[in-house]
Amino acid sequence: MAVAAGKSRGRLIDPMERYLRTALIAACLSIHSSFALAQADPPATGVTPGVILIMSVLILITAGAAAWLLMWARRNKRRAQASLTWPQVAGKVIESRLTHRVVSGGEGADTIYYKPHIRYAYEVGGRPYQSDTVRFGNLETSVTNKAQAYLTKYPEGSAVSVRYDPADPQVATLESEAATGSLLVFGILMLIMSAACIGLLGYMLTLG
Repeated sequence: MAVAAGKSRGRLIDPMERYLRTALIAACLSIHSSFALAQADPPATGVTPGVILIMSVLILITAGAAAWLLMWARRNKRRAQASLTWPQVAGKVIESRLTHRVVSGGEGADTIYYKPHIRYAYEVGGRPYQSDTVRFGNLETSVTNKAQAYLTKYPEGSAVSVRYDPADPQVATLESEAATGSLLVFGILMLIMSAACIGLLGYMLTLG
């Protein structure tokens, strides 16, 4: 089931990449058009060049943010899949604790995000290494029990099996999984926003 879900998610990201390239090209063309319209006499459209420029910049920002988030999610997923074939060595958890940060929402509506910090030591070819990667991606969550579960699974002093990249042994993980949920959610949100900006800009340009 996990493999099937991974393949499905990979197919989901690929069409998004094509859309992102289209959105970035559209934004660049819109910026070029805004400068051309600014020099036109009489104006070629009822929409001012400044508005077109602002909308184009918004498209660039949202499409660029979506590209970064989705590419990072894909990178984590690929590294997790690759780690399935990495060599394994014995390791030991040397630090296991919960960290947190507070995000102010205004009017006292603060949100606390928890993140398990688990550091482990291992050796490859007689050389010592340390890593704090449990799985590829961000393990931060607002659910305390979810973060605490990692500390329960990997208590300080416990023995662990470490998968390491044979090409770069300092890259290691305890689990061949990727925490890409939040990256995909925000990436898709940015995609929707960029699509909305493109649609709105197209509508504005048809007003004449």
